Amino acid sequence: MNVIPRTCEMASGKLIDPLALLLIRLHVRPNLITTVGTWWSSLGDGVRLGWVHLGGLVLLVSGVFDLLDGRVARRADMTTTFGRFTTRRSTGWANRRCSQASRCSSCGVGCPPSA
Repeated sequence: MNVIPRTCEMASGKLIDPLALLLIRLHVRPNLITTVGTWWSSLGDGVRLGWVHLGGLVLLVSGVFDLLDGRVARRADMTTTFGRFTTRRSTGWANRRCSQASRCSSCGVGCPPSA
């Protein structure tokens, strides 16, 4: 089931393509983009400190990394089974971290004790 309309997918592709092509020209590997995106998503823990807007921004930017790594891999013909596995795992990890952080900021469950 497709939740995102095809026109939105095409529009996001047109926005991401110039950056993807630049990364390809710079010989940036898709797995590096995935790794940086995963590190970036760990900043979403700022939500635990009450910075909800920052956490939302981090989540959006980590989504851009996720779009970029797939786009670069397909455009540069660098798709691998390992890359698909790594991307799936890092995306799942980022989603769990953001979910945990938002739950923590809204009801205090799972928050680290304050000093």
